Amino acid sequence: MGIRTFDLKRVQKRAQAIYRSCGKSWTKAAHQMGVSRGTLIRVAAGYEPKQPDIRRALGLPIYISIVTCAKCGKRHDEIKTCPDKRRRIRHSDKPIASMPIAVLRWKLINREVME
Repeated sequence: MGIRTFDLKRVQKRAQAIYRSCGKSWTKAAHQMGVSRGTLIRVAAGYEPKQPDIRRALGLPIYISIVTCAKCGKRHDEIKTCPDKRRRIRHSDKPIASMPIAVLRWKLINREVME
């Protein structure tokens, strides 16, 4: 027999129903559901537990946190950078690295524009 998963609203309704059937005792209801009294009260009030053992006892699916990009909101697993990031625009078609050292030195000393 498999474990049946519920969403949080259904777990809250189930907790309230068990609470009423146990004579309005959170301790008995928590014992019946397999969690602590404080946890059951918090879940009934709207708290969603993150710990896997508590989620398993309540019948909730596994909670997984995923890191997403702050700029685009997508996951970047393989490339580790945002593909939507703007590319740097080069102002010259001739890179400085291909200039002869003497010319580059003269341009730097004389503060001439690199073209």
